[in-house]
Amino acid sequence: MQFEELETKHLKLINISNTDNDLIYKEFSNDFINKYLFDAEPVKNRNEAQEIIDFYTVPEPRNQHRWILVLKNQNIKIGTCGFHCIDFKHKYTEIGYDLLEEYNKNGYMYEALNTIIDYVISKFDIKIIEAHVYTENISSIKLLEKLSFTNEDEMYLEFMGKEYKHYVFRRKIV
Repeated sequence: MQFEELETKHLKLINISNTDNDLIYKEFSNDFINKYLFDAEPVKNRNEAQEIIDFYTVPEPRNQHRWILVLKNQNIKIGTCGFHCIDFKHKYTEIGYDLLEEYNKNGYMYEALNTIIDYVISKFDIKIIEAHVYTENISSIKLLEKLSFTNEDEMYLEFMGKEYKHYVFRRKIV
């Protein structure tokens, strides 16, 4: 398998699979998660949740991957993180992540992202990692800054007839 399962102090990062429909539905139908997402409407049913899973489980090699974050001590699925648009040739990727509200502010996402960033750098020699963050998502901005990303640009994403300003954070590996 191209993408391995990973482990941190508090988490297991397991590869997304068809057994994760409950979590994906719970997350992407949730107002807290969707508050700053401007790329798709909230998930309305389990079939739409399955479409997300199908996107991340196409046969390898693929240019996207998602891990499920599982609390080790309780075996509870609490979120996801991973990469979109991996360009192996140009050593570039975009990072994405989401966490159920009740698990925020515990350092779990920092722990998970730090691990997958180290992984993608060492395994695939990625040199640029990018994140597009809505300007009002202060928690995500602080997280990226803590992970040594810098705000290098702005962009507008159109969603449902409106434009939303996003910051483009980058982490360059030398």
